[in-house]
Amino acid sequence: QKSFDLINEDHTASNCCLASLYSDDDPIKIKKIHSKFAKHYNVKYQNTGFNSLGKREDGITRLGFVSSDFRIHSVAFFFFSIMLHKPKNVELYLYSNSDIADRFRDVIHDRSDQFTSIYNKATLDAVSTIRRDQCDVLFDLGGHTAENRLDVFASRCAPLQISWIGYAATTGIKNMDY
Repeated sequence: QKSFDLINEDHTASNCCLASLYSDDDPIKIKKIHSKFAKHYNVKYQNTGFNSLGKREDGITRLGFVSSDFRIHSVAFFFFSIMLHKPKNVELYLYSNSDIADRFRDVIHDRSDQFTSIYNKATLDAVSTIRRDQCDVLFDLGGHTAENRLDVFASRCAPLQISWIGYAATTGIKNMDY
């Protein structure tokens, strides 16, 4: 708890949140820790100029996914089933926050409608890249795990933002809708 009060870097705060899942079995305490983190994050990365999208005229639903695990990793294996069964009126835009390239990443890259690296991009650059693609829904596949990009979610990049499959608790991010 004392170290949490000294946090000034995002990854340190995320490590505290992740560690709380293993060090405490009280869900109320875990939520409080994540909420405390969210205050730090939500102030640092305020919603900067996001405008809601109107209904897309082409009937396409654009889903964006942010992850550092588009590679040989359990999250990617689970996610790949989505890629195999996506409807024709859905586009998958993937944003990778990793420099690890392997055979499975190549397969995921080839099956996506767009694959963009946001690895080592500053927050505002990553936000600009994602907003430009106008995703209808943006999924976080990492939560507070390594190489997360919760900063872009705190900045609101899509009308609907969802944390999914990569983390077992709340992110605490105000702009994370589910």
